[in-house]
Amino acid sequence: MYSEMLDRVITKEDVDAQIEAIDIVGDSLQRTRNKELRKWLMGLAICDLTLAFEPTREIVRDLVRWVRKNLEKEAVLRVTVDPEVVAGAEIAFKGRYKDLTVRAKMEDLLKRTDL
Repeated sequence: MYSEMLDRVITKEDVDAQIEAIDIVGDSLQRTRNKELRKWLMGLAICDLTLAFEPTREIVRDLVRWVRKNLEKEAVLRVTVDPEVVAGAEIAFKGRYKDLTVRAKMEDLLKRTDL
Protein backbone atom coordinates (compact mmCIF):
# COMPACT_ATOMS: atom_id res chain seq x y z
CA MET A 1 0.00 0.00 0.00
CA TYR A 2 2.79 2.43 0.88
CA SER A 3 5.64 0.78 -1.02
CA GLU A 4 7.04 4.10 -2.28
CA MET A 5 7.16 5.33 1.32
CA LEU A 6 8.88 2.12 2.42
CA ASP A 7 11.75 2.93 0.05
CA ARG A 8 12.40 6.18 1.97
CA VAL A 9 11.74 4.95 5.49
CA ILE A 10 14.56 2.62 6.52
CA THR A 11 15.23 3.52 10.16
CA LYS A 12 13.14 4.18 13.25
CA GLU A 13 14.36 7.77 13.08
CA ASP A 14 12.87 8.05 9.55
CA VAL A 15 9.55 6.76 10.90
CA ASP A 16 9.58 9.33 13.71
CA ALA A 17 10.38 12.16 11.25
CA GLN A 18 7.52 11.13 8.95
CA ILE A 19 5.06 10.97 11.85
CA GLU A 20 6.17 14.42 12.99
CA ALA A 21 5.62 15.78 9.46
CA ILE A 22 2.19 14.13 9.27
CA ASP A 23 1.12 15.73 12.55
CA ILE A 24 1.74 19.22 11.09
CA VAL A 25 -0.71 18.93 8.15
CA GLY A 26 -3.98 20.79 8.68
CA ASP A 27 -6.80 20.17 6.16
CA SER A 28 -9.39 17.52 7.01
CA LEU A 29 -9.09 15.33 3.87
CA GLN A 30 -5.32 15.21 4.23
CA ARG A 31 -5.66 14.52 7.96
CA THR A 32 -7.79 11.44 7.20
CA ARG A 33 -5.21 10.11 4.74
CA ASN A 34 -2.44 10.94 7.18
CA LYS A 35 -4.16 9.02 9.98
CA GLU A 36 -3.96 5.91 7.81
CA LEU A 37 -0.32 6.61 6.92
CA ARG A 38 0.53 7.29 10.57
CA LYS A 39 -1.11 4.01 11.62
CA TRP A 40 0.86 2.14 8.94
CA LEU A 41 4.13 3.78 9.99
CA MET A 42 3.50 2.95 13.66
CA GLY A 43 2.87 -0.67 12.67
CA LEU A 44 6.19 -1.21 10.90
CA ALA A 45 8.27 -3.94 12.53
CA ILE A 46 11.46 -2.70 14.18
CA CYS A 47 14.66 -4.69 13.96
CA ASP A 48 17.20 -3.60 16.58
CA LEU A 49 20.76 -3.79 15.32
CA THR A 50 23.85 -3.06 17.39
CA LEU A 51 27.10 -2.42 15.51
CA ALA A 52 30.62 -1.38 16.55
CA PHE A 53 30.61 1.55 14.12
CA GLU A 54 28.31 4.28 12.83
CA PRO A 55 27.05 2.91 9.50
CA THR A 56 26.59 5.13 6.46
CA ARG A 57 23.10 5.57 5.05
CA GLU A 58 24.05 3.20 2.22
CA ILE A 59 25.11 0.47 4.64
CA VAL A 60 21.84 0.91 6.55
CA ARG A 61 19.93 0.69 3.25
CA ASP A 62 21.73 -2.59 2.41
CA LEU A 63 21.03 -3.98 5.88
CA VAL A 64 17.33 -3.08 5.74
CA ARG A 65 17.08 -4.72 2.30
CA TRP A 66 18.40 -7.93 3.85
CA VAL A 67 15.95 -7.66 6.78
CA ARG A 68 13.03 -7.06 4.40
CA LYS A 69 14.04 -9.99 2.23
CA ASN A 70 14.77 -12.46 5.02
CA LEU A 71 12.79 -11.44 8.11
CA GLU A 72 9.93 -9.02 7.50
CA LYS A 73 8.82 -7.23 4.36
CA GLU A 74 7.67 -4.10 6.20
CA ALA A 75 10.44 -3.44 8.71
CA VAL A 76 12.82 -0.64 9.66
CA LEU A 77 16.08 -0.66 11.59
CA ARG A 78 16.89 0.92 14.92
CA VAL A 79 20.69 1.10 14.86
CA THR A 80 22.74 1.41 18.04
CA VAL A 81 26.51 1.88 18.10
CA ASP A 82 28.52 0.04 20.77
CA PRO A 83 32.31 -0.09 20.26
CA GLU A 84 32.50 -3.10 22.61
CA VAL A 85 30.85 -5.18 19.91
CA VAL A 86 34.29 -5.14 18.19
CA ALA A 87 32.93 -6.52 14.90
CA GLY A 88 29.76 -8.24 13.74
CA ALA A 89 26.31 -7.37 15.07
CA GLU A 90 23.68 -8.03 17.70
CA ILE A 91 20.21 -8.45 16.23
CA ALA A 92 16.91 -8.36 18.13
CA PHE A 93 13.67 -8.88 16.26
CA LYS A 94 10.19 -9.87 17.42
CA GLY A 95 11.41 -11.24 20.73
CA ARG A 96 14.35 -13.14 19.26
CA TYR A 97 17.97 -12.20 19.88
CA LYS A 98 21.12 -13.26 18.07
CA ASP A 99 24.63 -12.24 19.09
CA LEU A 100 26.84 -12.44 16.00
CA THR A 101 29.67 -10.37 17.40
CA VAL A 102 33.37 -11.06 17.65
CA ARG A 103 33.07 -10.17 21.34
CA ALA A 104 30.64 -13.06 21.89
CA LYS A 105 32.90 -15.46 20.01
CA MET A 106 35.93 -14.36 22.07
CA GLU A 107 33.98 -14.72 25.34
CA ASP A 108 32.86 -18.19 24.30
CA LEU A 109 36.40 -19.18 23.41
CA LEU A 110 37.71 -17.92 26.78
CA LYS A 111 35.05 -19.94 28.63
CA ARG A 112 36.15 -23.12 26.86
CA THR A 113 39.86 -22.61 27.52
CA ASP A 114 41.95 -22.08 30.62
CA LEU A 115 43.13 -18.60 29.65
